[in-house]
Amino acid sequence: GLALGYIGSFLTQLAAGIARTPWWQLLVAIAVIMLIISGPSCFIAWSKLRKRNLGPVLNANGWAVNSKVFVNILFGGKLTSVARYPKLNISDPYARKTPAWKKWLGWIVFVAIVLAVVWFIFCDRIYVFF
Repeated sequence: GLALGYIGSFLTQLAAGIARTPWWQLLVAIAVIMLIISGPSCFIAWSKLRKRNLGPVLNANGWAVNSKVFVNILFGGKLTSVARYPKLNISDPYARKTPAWKKWLGWIVFVAIVLAVVWFIFCDRIYVFF
């Protein structure tokens, strides 16, 4: 019972403290926490890449590379170049064709709706001309 009271008191004090801090200080606090958590791993990755060896980085990402993978100029160029994709054919020759009567019906319904809207908007002005 007493421990639950202390935990509840701590949580309410924490919520009140967070509510009192300005919004920009909350953003700074979140950035500092992220830097504390990910800073050491970023430094280790930087030092590994500084040796131009991708083996430990690839192992950390789940690739089973058990040798030293040195990055030379050719390999680095291959890793950083943007691949060119082949031109794609947009029309699919095996796609199902829609029947022509559905296309015509769609256009007729569209024109009828446009004419109905024009008729109801300009109904009083049309009689003036006739």
